[in-house]
Amino acid sequence: MRDSAVETEVDEALTALQTVQRTVMAASWGRWADLDLTMGQMKALHVLGQCGELSVGELAERQGTKLPAASVLADNLVQAGFVERSEDPDDRRRVQLRLSPRGEEVMRRPREVGELIRGWIEQMDPSEVRALARSLRALAGVSARESGAASAPWPSPGERASGRPAAR
Repeated sequence: MRDSAVETEVDEALTALQTVQRTVMAASWGRWADLDLTMGQMKALHVLGQCGELSVGELAERQGTKLPAASVLADNLVQAGFVERSEDPDDRRRVQLRLSPRGEEVMRRPREVGELIRGWIEQMDPSEVRALARSLRALAGVSARESGAASAPWPSPGERASGRPAAR
């Protein structure tokens, strides 16, 4: 069992993390609240953002849904202006889906949050930044082992939160 000093540090770390989460939410909520998107729609936008163009069937497969549900989902996203639909040049019976400029803008929003946090971190003392980076790497390692995650859903060490390669 851990000693009480370590337990106190864990509690303080969790409180600080919750404070950062609340601050991020307060700073970014207005950018998300106006979207009126379901989680399924957000997931579809994320999938299209990662994959580029997909057929409705491919979207259904990646979403883990049936083709009719993916078709309705796609229709709603097209109607809302987040997705564009076009004919497949190789098979005119197939419909290809891709993010519209509005959908691309929505997918940039998480990077904007990363830039917000980057700005806060850059205001910290260099020794605090090193300690934070070391601690977050350790936490990421434990969380990946605990969840069985094969790969990290965030940029590799060679990339910045903005998606640009890190300066060397």
